[in-house]
Amino acid sequence: MRYYRETKVKNFSQDPRVFTAVKEIVERVRAEGDAAVSDYNVKFGGQAASSFLVPQSELDRAYDETSPELRSAIERAAANIKKFAELQRDSLWPLGEVEVEEGVFLGHSVIPVDSCCCYVPGGNHPLFSTALMLVIPAKTAGVPRVCAAVPPMRGSAL
Repeated sequence: MRYYRETKVKNFSQDPRVFTAVKEIVERVRAEGDAAVSDYNVKFGGQAASSFLVPQSELDRAYDETSPELRSAIERAAANIKKFAELQRDSLWPLGEVEVEEGVFLGHSVIPVDSCCCYVPGGNHPLFSTALMLVIPAKTAGVPRVCAAVPPMRGSAL
């Protein structure tokens, strides 16, 4: 395997400062909602945001600026991911109640969650393929509300 650039090893698991910082962020976001998220977006390298939804005009512009070849490759990948997700979904069957021993009944149902958020990494090497690999299976499974979150990226217009 050829490496273009080695990844820096980061181990935060034993660092109490990281735990404390994350705890404070979570508590502030719970208390203040989008206002806190917007503040952290500025702090960690983005811009203040009045909304975290991407306007349709931005989506249209991004689509128009994407080459037909890349759009075709993305559409092909999306179709393959969806096909595989459908095969996975269709291979999962509910198991009605079964008495495995006297008085012990087991079974399971396949029920999509109401909502999920897919984290799409950004940073030095953003991969939009991650969005495809997370969002498409969730939607195929029947999750009605699927959101995506990305880290703030310097210079991006939010």
